[in-house]
Amino acid sequence: MRHDAPHKLPPTSLRARMTVGFALWFSVIGFLGCGLFYAWSCQIARRDISERVRAAARLVALEWQIDAQEKSATKALREAEEDMRLDNVAIFIVDDSGAVLGSNRTAVLSVSDMRRHRWIIAEWKTPSANVVAGMDWRATEAVLQKQALMLTAFALALSGAGTVAAWFLVGKTLRPIGVLADQAGVASADPLQARLQAPSNDAEVQHLVETLNGFLERFQQNTRAREQFYAAAAHELRTPLAVLSGGIELALSRPRITDDYVETLRDLQGETKRLIALSEALLTLNRLQTEVGAEEPEPVDIGSECERVLSALAPIIEKKRLIVSIKGGRECTETLAPLSQVTVLLRNLLENAAKYTPVGGAIRIVVETSATAICLRVHNDYPMADALPLDRFYEPFFRADPSRSLQGGNGLGLAICRRLAELHRWDLQHTSTDDTVIVQCVFHRWFFTPDTLF
Repeated sequence: MRHDAPHKLPPTSLRARMTVGFALWFSVIGFLGCGLFYAWSCQIARRDISERVRAAARLVALEWQIDAQEKSATKALREAEEDMRLDNVAIFIVDDSGAVLGSNRTAVLSVSDMRRHRWIIAEWKTPSANVVAGMDWRATEAVLQKQALMLTAFALALSGAGTVAAWFLVGKTLRPIGVLADQAGVASADPLQARLQAPSNDAEVQHLVETLNGFLERFQQNTRAREQFYAAAAHELRTPLAVLSGGIELALSRPRITDDYVETLRDLQGETKRLIALSEALLTLNRLQTEVGAEEPEPVDIGSECERVLSALAPIIEKKRLIVSIKGGRECTETLAPLSQVTVLLRNLLENAAKYTPVGGAIRIVVETSATAICLRVHNDYPMADALPLDRFYEPFFRADPSRSLQGGNGLGLAICRRLAELHRWDLQHTSTDDTVIVQCVFHRWFFTPDTLF
């Protein structure tokens, strides 16, 4: 069955998207401002007109009451016009029956017409007549709409100018990113020597360049370490393979008696075991680097595991007549970790101590506990221990004593221990005195981790 490839979205321009965002923002702000200004202007205009027509109706009513005996609408309107301008105000004096007694408008216009055409009207009652004043709202509204259109046009022009300014401003702001991309493209030809230069003095750009250079530095260090590891692994694998190949060729060079073949096969078997142990150590180290969290943690008793590992190392201890003592470890010394990984770490540490300790020497194991941690210290005798390069102990394939290779060591034990300590955030370190090597590993109690306290 054919499956179509997933649709890949085309790349978009950050500069274009930011410019469009600024343009939309300017437009929204502009139109919102125009709308609010128009609504506010209409409210203010309505209030002013309402106050004006109310004042006009009241003034005419007062003039009408002053001349109540004459009841002359024309005189009342003339007196009112002398006190205030009534050019745009229509005034009607009507009696209780609705008949118009007087008006300042010569054109045919009635009160009902004013109400129908959305005029703003105010009424003032007197004992003998009602005064109705009104102004045409449509004229005022047309003026306000014209002003709003002019303001909108200005807002659009301002938004366009802001968009153009945003295009250039965003381009200038993002220019260092383009420069860094060009530098990275040129430096990709030799990534192990790559370094980026800050294209500006801006704090953000400087911080970005420092972060990228730090990442490149760590990448380069990891790459060099891996290259050294692969070279050392190839060298370590080549030695037993060369021995196997040479032994087989020698055995096949001429006919031999059975005893010669048996002796050769025994030698080859020893090299094969060494090759298998080296391969298993390489696989273990690689698994620890790529399969973090693959095993479920469980409570593991450090004291009990030390005793179990020492039982497995009994042949070496008896052969070298070593004096082994354990202090502590009787109380609860449980940590939370995969059992196999704790066993690997303890076996490598104790096996190293047994192999390095001279014949008849002593190994002292101390297990101490606190509220949150378990401290394991292994002391083993070693002549001139203070001259050992302790800082290189955790390098893969490093051997402080060349004779260690003759005892089956491959130089990966402490590298595996270091990786396990890093995974579980245990504190692992080597120290030494005149004639003693001390390795200390601090485990977390099973109920306590750096992130959680139950």
